[in-house]
This record gives sequence, C-alpha cells and structure tokens, in this order.
Amino acid sequence: MRKRRRNNLTEINLTPLLDVLFSILFIVMMTGARTRDMVQSEHEEQVAVLEEENARLSEALRANEEQLAAYELHESDSVIITVRNTVSGSNHVLQIYRGVEESEIASIRMGLDQTENTRTRISSLIEEIVEENGDQPVYIVFYCDKSRIYTKEYNVVTDAFTELQSKYKEVFFKVGEED
Repeated sequence: MRKRRRNNLTEINLTPLLDVLFSILFIVMMTGARTRDMVQSEHEEQVAVLEEENARLSEALRANEEQLAAYELHESDSVIITVRNTVSGSNHVLQIYRGVEESEIASIRMGLDQTENTRTRISSLIEEIVEENGDQPVYIVFYCDKSRIYTKEYNVVTDAFTELQSKYKEVFFKVGEED
C-alpha cells in the first residue's frame, strides 16, 4: 500500500497582519482628521484677517470719500495755492501756482544767500492773495522734493507759511513730499 502523503501546508495566522493593518488605517484616519482640522482653522484665521483688512479699507475709502466731498464743497469757496520746489539749471526755484488748474503766478529763485528775500517775496505774495479774496480761506500746499532743497531754504519757506497762518485765520498750509 502506498502511503498517502499528507500535504503539510503551513497555516498562516492572519491575526497579527490584520492588527498591523488596522493600526495603520487608524493612524491614517486620525492624521487625516487632524490635518483637516488644522487646514480648516488656518483658513478661518485667513478669512478673519481678510475681513479685518476689508473693514479697514472700507473705512479708509469712506473717510476719503467724505474728505473729497468736503473738498468739492469748499473748492469754489477757497483759494488753493500750490508751491513746488524745483531746480532750474543750478538754481533752486519755488514755483507758485493758483487754483486746481495750477496756473503759475510766481517763480522765486532761492539760494542760501537769499533767504530773507525768499521769505519776503512769499509773505507779500500770499498777503496779496489773502487781501484780494477777503474772507475766503487760502489753502497752501507745499509739495517738497527734499532732494532738491537745502534745509535752510526749506525752513525759510515753512517758517514764512507758519507766520502767515498765525497772522491770518483763513490761511492754512500743509507740506507734502513729492515723489
């Protein structure tokens, strides 16, 4: 008789393999949930920052619109003088314009040796405009390119405007930097 050979197949125990597989699946699911929560919180923070920026810009726009409306309201009731410092050749020059269209009314040559002359000419010119226009406010805007003016010249111009502002209640000035 022949002996039958019994297949000696080894049985594979799948329990440890399934334990490892479920452990990995659990870790992946937890990591995914945590990542989703982190991404969502980051997006919520970004939305909050953008909403704050939007509110700030809306407020600035509203303020600019109010300022523009006030300017347009008083534009016809006031005199606007624009002063710019420039360089012509080797000379520093103040160019003075009147009105929104900026028609030039004077050009004053400046120099460190002419500071009193500059102050006198500016003062007399603005005083004439104030007297011509009675009670109308006179707004002076000095657009200053600081690379084209000496400190002493700058001080003379702003001192002249300050004196005029203290002398006349309807004279106002502002210094703006020109790009």
